[in-house]
Amino acid sequence: MAKLAHLKLSGSQIDEYTQQMSVVLNYFDEISKVDTTDVEPMVTPALVESFWREDEVRSDFSVEEIMANAPLRVGNLFKVPQVV
Repeated sequence: MAKLAHLKLSGSQIDEYTQQMSVVLNYFDEISKVDTTDVEPMVTPALVESFWREDEVRSDFSVEEIMANAPLRVGNLFKVPQVV
């Protein structure tokens, strides 16, 4: 795994991480032994409800209030550093 991740590890680090990885894999082995026959698959451990609302157009701030916090601007646009 270290080779795939392009990590340079010493011999002692390889031994230490190999032992730690073995412990982790043993935990997965223990988990795989749990009987989940009657357990429904779920996305999250808690019930999640979707709350839908209608979109409504509203104007909470004026253009000047919004642009007041812009460090740089050109007219009513934010000016940002060139990326490419």
